[in-house]
Amino acid sequence: MAVCALISIPLRPAVYASKSFKLDDGRQLMMSWVLETSVGCTEQCTKGTAFTNASGWQGVQTIPRVVTYVAELDELVLYPIGEVEQLRLQTLYQGNITLDQANDSYAIPFTNSSNDGRQLDIVLNITLQAPPPAAALGGHSAFETGITLTHDSLTSTSVLLRGSMGQSNSGVWTVTSLGMFVNRTLTGGATNVTYQEGLDGGAVSLPEGGLALDGLRMRVLVDHSLLEVLANDGRGRIASRIYPLSDHNWTVSLFATLQSAASVCVEAAVFAMESCWVASV
Repeated sequence: MAVCALISIPLRPAVYASKSFKLDDGRQLMMSWVLETSVGCTEQCTKGTAFTNASGWQGVQTIPRVVTYVAELDELVLYPIGEVEQLRLQTLYQGNITLDQANDSYAIPFTNSSNDGRQLDIVLNITLQAPPPAAALGGHSAFETGITLTHDSLTSTSVLLRGSMGQSNSGVWTVTSLGMFVNRTLTGGATNVTYQEGLDGGAVSLPEGGLALDGLRMRVLVDHSLLEVLANDGRGRIASRIYPLSDHNWTVSLFATLQSAASVCVEAAVFAMESCWVASV
């Protein structure tokens, strides 16, 4: 006898009016509307704001996501449908960067594409390097690493992984705690920094015994005011809204804040994306 259970699928911040359906190939998809959070919004912002009224639009949807069950975590996870990669218009950057306490940031060198950095697919494969024994603090070391989207000389938005790595009795280092966040406190424009105090996100589930140091992955999909952030193949998910004044020349940089002489190697790829909108079918 089949037994069905209701399992929640948290998306931060709240999404609504979600729809789930199955494709002919068996994949289960889900799409949702993402709340407007610009200055002046209350509750679900159904009445709009001065910003949305002036813009002439309100409301965005998430990218269709494949829903799968991970028995190890006893969770449903969601990850963008593979067809999204067909929208990759241009490879802006692909390479490996090492960050440490002496070199804690790196501006990714790419020429702005026709979308001026407002439609991007950013893929990061992250490997943490444990600190040497003499520098480790009781077998634990905190880290924070991610990207900064710079909108102009004064405003930016950060997307980050924050956690700690620990050493087991056998000497093996693993990631023992992990969170993923979007920091909108410096985004500017019509961004409402009082909404969730300007910080979206929360904990990311880890397998029992921790995550291997080379097992961190983060993907950031930038689509104008919508940021969709995913950690570890959809185990962590954020749908966040930003409304900076600048409409062009957004840039991307990597950063890391590391404890105890640790370091991080990032395999990064940045793609310019084209619109999925078509004039006719």
